Amino acid sequence: MGDLPKHVDRRVRQAIADLDRPYSVVKKRDHYFVQVGDHPALCIGSNSSKQDEFLVKRTLRTLEKLGG
Repeated sequence: MGDLPKHVDRRVRQAIADLDRPYSVVKKRDHYFVQVGDHPALCIGSNSSKQDEFLVKRTLRTLEKLGG
């Protein structure tokens, strides 16, 4: 969990920490993505000052499907 940026919501951080599969965090411009296995990259956060609740809920739902 140490390699996740501060911009990532704490619920998403916990869901990623609970994954039983290896993952990697990638930064592209203003966004952060997590790559889990061969699944397409999943957006987990951005540098914006306003938190996007829809992004958080969608990310949590997808991480749950991935087995987290």
